Order: sequence, then structure tokens, then C-alpha cells
Amino acid sequence: MSKQDTIKILEAQLEAKRNNKLLTFKPYPKQVEFFAATKDHTEVALRAGNQQGKSESASYFVAVALTGRYPKNWPGRVWDRPIRAWMTGESAVAVRDIRQHKLFGGD
Repeated sequence: MSKQDTIKILEAQLEAKRNNKLLTFKPYPKQVEFFAATKDHTEVALRAGNQQGKSESASYFVAVALTGRYPKNWPGRVWDRPIRAWMTGESAVAVRDIRQHKLFGGD
């Protein structure tokens, strides 16, 4: 393997790590409390002001639940089977611009 090939592989690994929010997400204490509440409750709510991480933590929760890739220290509910889930928003535009972007990334 050439030096250039090695560099390309290392750059690709770094980019994948940078873009894999399931591995790099670091929740705030209130977000951890929200995740933990799912262990004993079938309905939970996360209320906070603007730009406090509600969409980010809800998207993270849904992604973890749908993929089954629970972190080692996961405090919330763990499903042992595939689940069905919905993510909604105030409008189709909000879902497209916020929820979809948080779950799937984009420009």
C-alpha cells in the first residue's frame, strides 16, 4: 500500500468519525435525564428554551432506538427488537429542515 493510499484511508476514517454523531454525541445532564426517563415511562417530554438541544437529543434518541446501537452507558429503555417510530414537527418544512437534517445530515 502506498503512502497516498494510507493517507486517503486515514482521512476517510477521520471524516467518518467526525460525521458519526452516534459515536460522538455528548448529552447534557438534562438530556441524560430525558433518556433515562424512557426506561420506566412510555411517554416522555423534553421541554426547554430555544437552542437548548431538544431536536438534537430527540434525533439522537430516535437514531439509537432505530439502529439498536445503544452506548455502553445508555440509561434509557433498550428494545430487543426492531421498532417503529415517528418524528414530527410543527410543519413539513420544519421536519425537512430540522428533524431530517439531524437524523440524516446534509449540507
